[in-house]
Amino acid sequence: TNFIAPTIPASVGGTGRTAVTGNILQVQTTVDEGGSSNKETTSASFVTGTLAVAITPSATSSKILVMTANAFGSSGDGYFTLYRDSTNAGGATYGMQRINATTYSNGALIHLDAPSSTSELTYTVYFRAGSGTSYVNNTQYAQIIAMEVAG
Repeated sequence: TNFIAPTIPASVGGTGRTAVTGNILQVQTTVDEGGSSNKETTSASFVTGTLAVAITPSATSSKILVMTANAFGSSGDGYFTLYRDSTNAGGATYGMQRINATTYSNGALIHLDAPSSTSELTYTVYFRAGSGTSYVNNTQYAQIIAMEVAG
């Protein structure tokens, strides 16, 4: 866990000032190096992918910036999104990104969330098939990063 308190005491090298809006307060990350972590679906409903990261905001005014680097693929049309716990951050039908038929590419999902919470939150990549089979990671390196931004 990499965590920076909103106020960093001078006794430990900080300025003693309170963090201001826009400061990064903490960073959490999960890495998936692929291989045995491939996942595929023919489901028309969003299913859990292979990446998730948990973060506990220090203030309800904080925002959470979530970024992923994934390998996405589909033998038909595939749709990819981020969930915060059980809430889809993208559209209910199309999610946040669409991969066209027979495409395999590295992609990114980026979302700035305002959860108004100090409870642990889990951000997870989800995906679904529009037609054919959709894939995530498919033997590729992938990463998800959640950063708490002072509000």
